[in-house]
Amino acid sequence: MTPDVILAKAEFSAFLKQYTVYKVLRNNNRFNLGADSIRMSILEDEEFCRFIYYKGNRVGGAIVCHNTIKHLFLYPGHSTLLMEIIKLLHKKVVNDTDPSKGITCLPSDSHQAVSFGELGYKTISKMRCMIVPLKSISWKAPMGYRFQPPTADDAKMIAELFYAANMNEPWYQPVLKDTFTRGTALYFDARKTKTAIEASSICIEEDSGNPVGACLISIDEGYPFVYDLHVLEEHRRKGIASSMMKKAISKMTKHYGFMRLFVIDGNPAKRIYDKLGFIAGNPIFIMKYTSDDDA
Repeated sequence: MTPDVILAKAEFSAFLKQYTVYKVLRNNNRFNLGADSIRMSILEDEEFCRFIYYKGNRVGGAIVCHNTIKHLFLYPGHSTLLMEIIKLLHKKVVNDTDPSKGITCLPSDSHQAVSFGELGYKTISKMRCMIVPLKSISWKAPMGYRFQPPTADDAKMIAELFYAANMNEPWYQPVLKDTFTRGTALYFDARKTKTAIEASSICIEEDSGNPVGACLISIDEGYPFVYDLHVLEEHRRKGIASSMMKKAISKMTKHYGFMRLFVIDGNPAKRIYDKLGFIAGNPIFIMKYTSDDDA
C-alpha cells in the first residue's frame, strides 16, 4: 500500500521559492534581508532539501540531514497534516541516521514545537534573531580597559575566555569547552574579513594585561553578524560589552546598512541590545530527542 505522505528530493531553486514565502517571510524569525540572504541561509543543505507530498499533491517541504529536522513548512490549507508529517520526518531520521546521538529539530513556530513535543522532543533553548539599522555612534573603552583587534593566534585564548565567562550562566547550559573551541576556530578559519576583524574586539584590563572579554563580528549571509560576545563575570556592569558593540556598529556602518545577532532567551545581554536599538524576531525553538526518552 502506498503511504499517504512521502518525501522526495527537491530541486534547490524550486525549493528556495517555497521556503522563502512559506517559511522565511511568513515567520520572519531570521530577518533575512533579500533573496541572496535567504538563499545563503540554506545553501549548505542544498542536497538535503525535500518536498512533502500528500496523496500525490505537494503540500510543503523540509530539510532533513545529520540527525536534524529543520525548516519545515506547509502550504496554506494543510495544517491538519502537521502531526502526520512530523511523524514521517522523525521516522526518516531514526531510520537513516544514528538515533543514539539524539535528534535535533528546529521548529518553525510554536505550533510545530507543540507537535514535536508530543513525540518526545524537549525544548533545549529558545533564541531570537535581532537586527538593528547601522549608524555611526561614538564609543570608547571604559576607564582601565583597552580594546584590540583579535588575530588567529588569539583563538585558543578567546575560547577559554568564553568558556570561563559562561560556566555559571543558567541560560547557557551545558557549557562545554569544545563548543567554544570549535566555534572560535571556525570564526578564524572561514568567517573573518578585514572589516569584520577591525570591528571585533578583545578587551584587556590595563593593570593586569589580562583579557576579560571579547566581541567577534563576522559576515553572515552578506550582512554583519555578532558571532559571539562574552565578558567575564567579575568585569561586567562596567560598560565593556556595550562599548564593544558600539565600536562594532560604528565600524560596520561604513560598509553595511544592518547588523544581526542571535540571543538565547534569558541572556541578560539582551538588555544591552535593546538599548542599542535592536529589535527581536519571533522565537526560534531548539529541541532535542534522545532514545533514552523512550525508556
